[in-house]
Amino acid sequence: KAHNLAKPEFFLFCDSDILFHPQWHHTLTTAWQEHQHLPLGVISGYRWPSHPTDNITIGATTQLNILRFVTGCCMFMSAASFQTTGLWDTRVLIRKVDTDYCRRIQAHGMLCASIHPNSVIEHTGRDARTWNIKSGQPRLLP
Repeated sequence: KAHNLAKPEFFLFCDSDILFHPQWHHTLTTAWQEHQHLPLGVISGYRWPSHPTDNITIGATTQLNILRFVTGCCMFMSAASFQTTGLWDTRVLIRKVDTDYCRRIQAHGMLCASIHPNSVIEHTGRDARTWNIKSGQPRLLP
């Protein structure tokens, strides 16, 4: 017998070495909704300091920086954009899979963006893993 399961509206793909700021989810979903006039494919929750900032789009309460490639440690996307782009290519080496995914998003006519001006996560590095694989729970910042 088939079950009616809830289908997610959004997906978050993230590394296991990030800390989530309070209200991270609210900020990302609000940014997606405020910028729905754009053909968004992905929003990164991490603002890389060296990214150019000459393509900022401003919503009512959030800002996005439209970029060619976003930092892959925290990639937030709608179920529709994930369905359009497809699964990650597991043949691509680590540290290249996010760039490959951004290329595929853009090939489908969608945009890549990062949250601006402040990140909603901290990327701590592999020595400070914060995602508990057994419990599935993130460690939240105070």
